[in-house]
Order: sequence, then C-alpha cells, then structure tokens
Amino acid sequence: MQASEEDKKAFRDFYESSRTRLAKRIGEWNCANAQDPQPLLASFTEAFADLNSGGKLLRGMLVHLGAHLAGMEDLSEGDCLALAFEIFQTAVLIHDDIIDHATIRRGKACVHKRYERSLNERGIRDRAGDTPSSAALCTGDLGLYLANLAIAEAYASHPRLPAVLAFFDRVVLDTIRGELLDVILPCEWTDPSLSDEDRAKLLSSSVSEIYYLKTAQYSTVGPTHAGMILAGAEEELLRDVDGLMTYLGEMFQIRDDVLGIFASGDVMGKDAAGDIAEGKLTILYQYVQAHSPQHTAELEKYYGTGRVTAAEIVAVQRIFRESGALAHAMSRAQELSDSAAEIIDGMHVTEEDRKILRGLLDYLESRTH
Repeated sequence: MQASEEDKKAFRDFYESSRTRLAKRIGEWNCANAQDPQPLLASFTEAFADLNSGGKLLRGMLVHLGAHLAGMEDLSEGDCLALAFEIFQTAVLIHDDIIDHATIRRGKACVHKRYERSLNERGIRDRAGDTPSSAALCTGDLGLYLANLAIAEAYASHPRLPAVLAFFDRVVLDTIRGELLDVILPCEWTDPSLSDEDRAKLLSSSVSEIYYLKTAQYSTVGPTHAGMILAGAEEELLRDVDGLMTYLGEMFQIRDDVLGIFASGDVMGKDAAGDIAEGKLTILYQYVQAHSPQHTAELEKYYGTGRVTAAEIVAVQRIFRESGALAHAMSRAQELSDSAAEIIDGMHVTEEDRKILRGLLDYLESRTH
C-alpha cells in the first residue's frame, strides 16, 4: 500500500502527541520508582527505571490509538494504561536479554551485565556463578507486577477495571507462553522420534504461533485492544481492529527477524549476531529447512552455535539471500500489508482515522530499526 503524505502526517501527528505526553508520564513514574528502601535493591530499581526510558513507545501509542478509535475524547484517560504496557515491555525485555545472552538493550548495558560489571568492579566473587542473571530475572518479575499495579491503582474506581485488568493479564500470559515456546522449539523440533513430515509441520506451525503470541498479542493486538476496552468499544470494531493488528503484528515480526540478520547492532540497539548465535527459529530459517536442502547443511555450521564471527554473519546473510528465504519473507510481509490495507478500507471509521491507520501501516512496513 502506498500511503499518501496526508496519511503519514496524520499518523505522525497522532504518534508525536501520544509519545510526548507518555514520555512525560513515564519520566514521572521512573523518578518515583527508581529508589528502593532496601539499599541492596536500589541499583536494580534504578536500572529498571533507566531501561524504561528511551524506547519508541509504540505500544503505549497503540493504547491511545485503540481508545481514540473507540471514541475516547480525552486520551489522557488512557495514559496510565499506556504506561503499564511500556513497563510490561521493559520487564519482558529484561527476561528476553537473559534468555538471548544479550549485552546491549536500547543502546545501554542489559541489567544482568550491569550487575556483573558492578560485582567485578568491587572485587566480589559470584559464588553461585549466575547471580547477575538471577538478579535480572527477579528485576523483570518486579516490572511485570509494577505494570499490573499501575493499572489497578490508576483505574480503581473505573467501571471497566475488571475487564481491562483481566485482558492485560491474558496478554502477559500469552507473551510468556510465546517466549516459552520460542525457548523450547529449537530442541523439540529436532526430536528424533518425529518423522520428517511431522518435524516440518511442527516447525511451521510453531513459528506462526510464536509470531502471534510473542509479537501480535504483545506488540499490536494487545495494547490496541486494551485501549478499546477502556473506552468501551463495540464488538464489531474490536473484531476489525484485532484482525488488522494481527496482520500488522506478524508483519512487524517478519521485519524484525530480517533486521535481526541484516541490520547492524548499532541500528537495532542489540547484538547483531544475537539471532544467529541463539539459533532463532524464524520464517527465514524455516524456509531454508523446507525448501533448500543444499543450503541447510551450511547454515547449520553457523546457526545456534553460541558464538558467531563477522564472517559467519556474512555467510548466513548470503545463505538467506541465495536460498530465496529473504525474498520469501519479504513477500509474506507484503501479503500481510495488503491484507491489512483491505481491512482499513472496509472499516467503519472516519476518514481521518483511516489516514492514521494507513500511516501506521506505512510506518511499520518501512521501519529500519
């Protein structure tokens, strides 16, 4: 879909308005929650608050967008719900960084790396051997419940609090389920008791489900739907927007997977080799496995080995290009974009709202980081 300049401006204006107001609210929350009365814990709450700043605030904006589409006149009413989704994202990223053995997040040291560095600088021996990761895990847990608490306290007297809080918790659960599936799939799909056909089906279906649970629910459907619940949206609009955001979520993840392989670490704000070293099972990897046996053996030399050199990254990039995996992924992303555009054209919303949605589609479709 070719978005017009009016579409892009409509979305940009909405996004900037949301981001400006939400950044202020997040800054206030960070200041209020950076300190802990227990001195030994203060460095972790400070690290959480620091990591909780500087993001794109896309999920928070989508909360506002959902509320706007459902007719909420004063979008500041949705600020605390938007804040909760941003706190939730930070918590999940801390967990994700432990799982991925990452070192950089949002251009800053990951929480577990910060504590590891602190111990080293003070000459403290880590007797357990994994204390920084365990401490970061607990810090992420704190964030999950701080997000929940932000909703419960902000909307204590709101008639839709039960529905909003229940839905938010379902989004959290789906995200964790998706992460768990993502963690175990690299082992489970290689189960020697599976036939080649069953193995291929398991890989294909699981990658699709991970895209829905980890990205669509967490990044697009969840925040938008939550904002719509808060604003009292009608069922028809909820269904239309959920369908749209599901397409956008999968497209978002495909773009993320492609950028994870082909963008530099400076662009992505995390280790460039992370997905390759981890052996992340994506649409790119799945395509090579299913359609290019001649490239599969070479790919396995580098994929999921834990340590990847610059030359090996280049080799994996070449494999994904030569096998047709990159072209397939980009084609699938375009199909999702076209389906999303069809939904936007058929939605019962104002033309101004349609412009914002077309601008959102263009933003996600053309993202480079």
